[in-house]
Amino acid sequence: MARFRSLLVTVPSAWAAGERFHNAKWSAMVTAESGADERGRFDRLILHGTDTLDPRSDVFGACFRPAATTSDKNGKAIPGFRWVRMRGIPNLRC
Repeated sequence: MARFRSLLVTVPSAWAAGERFHNAKWSAMVTAESGADERGRFDRLILHGTDTLDPRSDVFGACFRPAATTSDKNGKAIPGFRWVRMRGIPNLRC
C-alpha cells in the first residue's frame, strides 16, 4: 500500500488542474507504482469488476463481520462480501 501513497498525493492535484483520467491511464499509473505483475489484478478488481478482495474478517474491528454475497456482472455471479454490523456492541465502542 505504501507504493500507492504517491498516487494519493498526485492524483487530486492533477484532477484539480483539469487532467482527465481514463482506464488506460489508471492502469499505467498503477503498473508504474506496483509493477507489471499487478496490472492484471488491478484491471480485474477495479476496471472490470471480475475479481474481489478477500479481506481479513476483522478488518473493520469488532463491530462488523463479512457476510458472503454475490453480485451480478453482465449476467455472471461474482462472489463477494457485505459488511454486517454486529449486534450487542455499543455504538460508543464502534
